[in-house]
Amino acid sequence: MNRDESTEMYTDYLTVEAPTYEKCREIIHRRHGRDCKIQHHETFYKTYLGGLFCKELVRAYYSTEMEPPQKPYNDRVRDRGMNQAPVQPDGYSLLRSTKTNFDESKSDLLKNLAGNIDSVKQLGKVNDRLDAMEKILSTIKRMSSAEPVHPSIKKIDAMLEKNEFTPSFIEEINVRIGNELTVGELDDFDLVQESVVDWIGESIKVAPHYPKKSSSMSHTIIIIGPTGVGKTTTIAKMAATIIRKARKAKGEHPKIVMITTDKERIAAKEQLEHYAAVMEAEFFVASTPEDFEELYNYYKSKSDFIFVDTSGYSPRDLESIGKLHSLLDVDGMKADIYLAVSAMTKSSDLENILRNYDSFNYRTVIVTKCDETVSYGNVLSVLAEKKKQVSLVSFGQKTLNNMRIAHPYFFLKGLTDFVVDKDHIMEKFGPDEGLGEG
Repeated sequence: MNRDESTEMYTDYLTVEAPTYEKCREIIHRRHGRDCKIQHHETFYKTYLGGLFCKELVRAYYSTEMEPPQKPYNDRVRDRGMNQAPVQPDGYSLLRSTKTNFDESKSDLLKNLAGNIDSVKQLGKVNDRLDAMEKILSTIKRMSSAEPVHPSIKKIDAMLEKNEFTPSFIEEINVRIGNELTVGELDDFDLVQESVVDWIGESIKVAPHYPKKSSSMSHTIIIIGPTGVGKTTTIAKMAATIIRKARKAKGEHPKIVMITTDKERIAAKEQLEHYAAVMEAEFFVASTPEDFEELYNYYKSKSDFIFVDTSGYSPRDLESIGKLHSLLDVDGMKADIYLAVSAMTKSSDLENILRNYDSFNYRTVIVTKCDETVSYGNVLSVLAEKKKQVSLVSFGQKTLNNMRIAHPYFFLKGLTDFVVDKDHIMEKFGPDEGLGEG
């Protein structure tokens, strides 16, 4: 049966369009209940920007004998002949999807080009231009938007802005409100607020615990990131957590080696050396790639954990970042690489940091200095948009105990003006494992 014939057979059915069949089914079940059956579905292509690009979509045909529920807000606005409630125009959506695909493939490109600083710089310029295009289209969208906005959406937008979420993240929340909530549901602000809190929580991707040490090889942990984010203190806190857990579980003190490659920061050597002495760990300085490779090869089978502290650079200093990549490039080394970022970092800078450290293929992100801010919207927005996971959060510079596994509730409970139901969040996302875990 060809597409025209199959479409004609289902002309009297209701339809829904979404990126995947599963998403179509989810929308139909939400609108009509799970008893509603899909009769037919087909794949089609929607063009954008004058046919320059196209996007694959799925159209599902279904029928129901039940009284149809109230349509979502966006559908009702469109049916009234008005402009659709805050939904990104096609060109904007396409640019975001194109940019996402570019970001996802960029990590592999940067790893392959790590030794070629000129190429890394060129990739950085391409990304900057793509970011600029996205911001221009976003501005055009907001300026040209004249549709009526429900008071609940206005209130949610103001609350998200107060929590420093990015405009693009807020727009995505608006789209979801319009597509998933009916006008009647929008009139219930408590329901809208609870839905938005859930969606923010869903956007927070928490990484699983780093793998346990094998019996024959040390577990190597490398912390990278810009200057001033607390990489050295983070290493000390992670090592202290491991020691506490080992002593509590087995009454043993693990053998730990600490290596610093930081030649830039004043007193960096002395600080890590002090922490190593307190924790009875061995300490070394690796000034060259040869030094680091020699230390790693010697201790990889003679220690339980190897921690590597690195120099911090501006996220735009691609030349120095490339040199650090070369220094850490040891044949056969299996390491968990963590990117440390400060909770105080503004969103535009955080985007540059995540992008320009991509070549390290870091496993996940550690958010530091969480005691210095009350708003995490900037961090949550960028991590969600870049599809990055967060594993740990830390507080302060003095104590070695203030580190914890990341959990959506930690970030959600800090939302200004939002009401967050702890029991609901724990039921939805699982228990919070608390402080001092690794």
